[in-house]
Amino acid sequence: MAVGLGTVQAGVALPAQAPRDPKTELEVEKLRQEVRKLQLENDNADGYGASLLRWAPLITLGAGAVAILLSIRKEFREQRAQRRSETDVRQKELDHRVGQAKLEQKQREDELKQRQAEVQRRFDELFSQAVANLGSDKESIQLSAVVVLDEPLRVSCRLFGLSLGLLA
Repeated sequence: MAVGLGTVQAGVALPAQAPRDPKTELEVEKLRQEVRKLQLENDNADGYGASLLRWAPLITLGAGAVAILLSIRKEFREQRAQRRSETDVRQKELDHRVGQAKLEQKQREDELKQRQAEVQRRFDELFSQAVANLGSDKESIQLSAVVVLDEPLRVSCRLFGLSLGLLA
């Protein structure tokens, strides 16, 4: 079938004679629809959508970079908070240990004072008994009192720089 080109309608060359076959008419109409669709797409390619499509990769890249930076920032903050928390726990443990050490030191000091008081009390008892024994009527009891008092007197004399010529 010989078909020549006739008029151009909407950018599509139409045959000079209108085809009589319905199948051919449908194909021609389908081609016209496709041409209109392409024209609309081309018109939209110059508008807002086309600009958005051109910038989409850069926008996506920027959004990805921002998301990465925000997640890194969040991670740093979480690590800083964790370090602060660990430092606080360590400080509390240290404070507790210092408190325990002070308490133990105070207990040792109290025990030492108590022992010293006990030693002083025993010494006072022995000294009182020895002094009482010096006034005894029996010579052996007086002599034992002198022997008991001899060592404390020697220590006292050494401390104060005195000399005892009594028992030497």
